[in-house]
Amino acid sequence: MELLDAVHLANGVKSMADVAQGMGLSARSRVNALLRGTNGALPADEGQLTRLVRALGGGDDDVRVALKRYGDAVRARDRKAPSARSPAEQKVADAVALYGDRALEVYGRLDLEVLAPAGEAPSEVRLPEVFVPPAVRADPPPVHLPRELQRRVHERVRELILRRTHEDADEEVRGAAVEVVGRRFRADEDALSGLIGAATDDPHESVRQHALRVLAEQWAGRPEIRDLLVRSCAGVADGWTRATILRGLAQHWPAREDIHQLLLASADHPHRYTSATLLDELRDHWPDRDDARAVLIRLVTEHEDHVVGSAAVKVLATRWMDRADVGALMLGIAADPSHRYGHAVLHVLCEHWAHREDVRDTLMRAASDQPGKDARAQAVKVLGLRWSDHDGVQELFRRRAVADPDPDVRFSALVGGQGRRG
Repeated sequence: MELLDAVHLANGVKSMADVAQGMGLSARSRVNALLRGTNGALPADEGQLTRLVRALGGGDDDVRVALKRYGDAVRARDRKAPSARSPAEQKVADAVALYGDRALEVYGRLDLEVLAPAGEAPSEVRLPEVFVPPAVRADPPPVHLPRELQRRVHERVRELILRRTHEDADEEVRGAAVEVVGRRFRADEDALSGLIGAATDDPHESVRQHALRVLAEQWAGRPEIRDLLVRSCAGVADGWTRATILRGLAQHWPAREDIHQLLLASADHPHRYTSATLLDELRDHWPDRDDARAVLIRLVTEHEDHVVGSAAVKVLATRWMDRADVGALMLGIAADPSHRYGHAVLHVLCEHWAHREDVRDTLMRAASDQPGKDARAQAVKVLGLRWSDHDGVQELFRRRAVADPDPDVRFSALVGGQGRRG
C-alpha cells in the first residue's frame, strides 16, 4: 500500500509512529515510499504531512521534498475536482493555473543570452543563486556571470563609489569610499580626479587627510600630485598623514632639494609624535646625506623628548652602524647601562648587527650590566644564536645561569649553554 494513500488511517491511530512501525519498512524506505505517493487520500494539511514524515524518520530535506510534492498533488487534485464554476469560469481558472505552471518553468531561471557577448553560448543562472544571500545557504554555489555582465556591474559599482567620495553627507562614508578608490581603481583617471577633489575641497579634515595618504601611497610619482603633496604638507599636523606624504615624496623624488629640506624640517617638528612617526616611517628611506645624519645625531644627543630621540637612534643604528662616527656613538650608548636610549640601541644591534665582533662584546657586557631584565634576556638569546661556540660567551652563560636574579634570563643562559656546536 502506498503510504500517501494510507495517510487517512493516521486519524484513527494515537501515534503516527504506530503507523510507521506497522509498515514493516526501514525509516528511509518508509519516507521514500511516502515521497513517491501522489495518488489517493491526502493529508489534511501541511502540518499533518510534516508530522508523518518526522514519525517515519525523515529529516529536514525529506520534509521539504514532501511539502513540495504535496503542493503539486493538491493543485492537480483541485484541477480534476468537480467545480461549481460555470464552464467559462472554469476555463479561465484552468488557463490561470496553466500559466502559473509555465511561468515557474520559464522564469525559474534567468536567461542571460541578451547580455552574453556575440559568439558565446547563452548562460543560465538560477534566480535563487543571484538573489538569495549566500549567508543563508548551507553550501552556497559559485555564481559565474558572463564577462559582459561582469563589466557592466563593475562599471556601475565604480560610478557609485566615485560619487560617494564627494556626494555622501556622512564623512565616514566619504572616507571609506576614498580608501576603496585608492585600493581598487589605481589606474583610473576619474578616480584620481575624485581623490584630488577630496584632498583639497572636502569640508572634513579627516577625509582630506585620508585622500592625501592615498595619493601619497599610490600616485606620488606624478608631478602634479607631487606639487599637491608638497603644498599640503605644511598644513598637516597629523603625524601619520605627514609621514605618509613625506615617505611617498622621498621614494619618488629623492633628488629634489625642496623635498629634502621638507624632510629635515619635519624631523624636528614641534609635535613630538609627528616627528617620531615620520622617523619610524622613513627609516629605510631617510636620505643618505651628511646633513640628514647630522639632524639625527643632534636629535639623539640634544633633543629632550625621549620619544623623538628613540626614533632617531633607531634610524641611525639601523642605517649607518658601518660608519665610524655613527658606530662609535651607538656602541657608546649601548655600553652605558644608565643611558636613556640604551635599550633602543641594543634592540637594533641584536636585530641587525649581532654578527660583528664589537657588537658581540657590547652584548656580553649588556647581558651582565643592563638593569632591565628584558634587555639582558634579549642579549643572552642573541648571543646564543650567533656566538654559541665562543668560549667567552659560554663562560658568560654559566655565570648568568647561576647569578642572574631573573628566571627568564637564567633559563635563556641554560639554553644557550646547551647550544654549543661540536
